[in-house]
Amino acid sequence: MEYIEVRIKEILREDSSYGCHKIILEDSDCTIQIPIFISSTDAMPLLALIEGNVYSRPRPHDILINFMESVSYSINIIRINNFEKGIYKCEIIAVNTENTVTIDCRPSDAFYISLCRKVPLYIKRSVVERIITIKRIKNMTMEERMKELEMKLDKLIKKENYEKAALIRDKINELRLYMPK
Repeated sequence: MEYIEVRIKEILREDSSYGCHKIILEDSDCTIQIPIFISSTDAMPLLALIEGNVYSRPRPHDILINFMESVSYSINIIRINNFEKGIYKCEIIAVNTENTVTIDCRPSDAFYISLCRKVPLYIKRSVVERIITIKRIKNMTMEERMKELEMKLDKLIKKENYEKAALIRDKINELRLYMPK
């Protein structure tokens, strides 16, 4: 399966000068937890929705939902399909009897619409694997990371994949600059 269904497990207020909140996404088996940070401003409508507070005027998310429904589209799926340079990319999939449209959106917008309309939320398996790898690498010591890269370099050279090997070599050289002598 290319996508994994997730739900919002909790929204945590982060104690930092950045003023952000951490959304914890969790799969149905409770084996995967993915943190996604959003601004406090973007978290407010989510928190209000969860707490049952109603705004007197429609929010931008509500306007999108109302517009889609007024032209006979229903929002069926919301997907997190990419993670690039620390930014998650999401898309809303809406259908009517004749067409399917895909709308690019921010995670905070995706979460609001998912909660508001009880639309299933999915994350691409490759995104989950990438996040897990990034977490694992961040928890490694520099020596462990160096050994891992050297093993990867050896494998690439044996396969005669010199372009990728050169990239790994550059990472090793960069890491050596920061290693204690």
